[in-house]
Amino acid sequence: MFTIDEYTGVRGIYDFKCKGCGKVFELIVAMGTDTVNYLNCCRVGVAEKIYSPPTAGDATMIDNERFSDAMGINPNQLPAFMKQFPGSEYNSEGQLKIKNREHKKLEMRRRGYYD
Repeated sequence: MFTIDEYTGVRGIYDFKCKGCGKVFELIVAMGTDTVNYLNCCRVGVAEKIYSPPTAGDATMIDNERFSDAMGINPNQLPAFMKQFPGSEYNSEGQLKIKNREHKKLEMRRRGYYD
């Protein structure tokens, strides 16, 4: 049985934390998804959604630079994506560099995602 969000295809970008190694990363998932299978960091393969909305004075989720798996690409696609999204920065693994919260929103809009 599908939830209404899965049925309509509503997706968002959420932060997850690997249960095995503690790596934090972003993924695009259906709303309502609390855990995912994820094998990119260790052999545990399960990550949980992080519920930690920013509070006034808490800059950990707002202003810190980070890399997004969700908006990342295959490194072989870098030349094509640099043409399509000029000014975007990627690391050697193809993860998109996010400078701060406003930059994340800008990159999401450029790609047709919603926050």
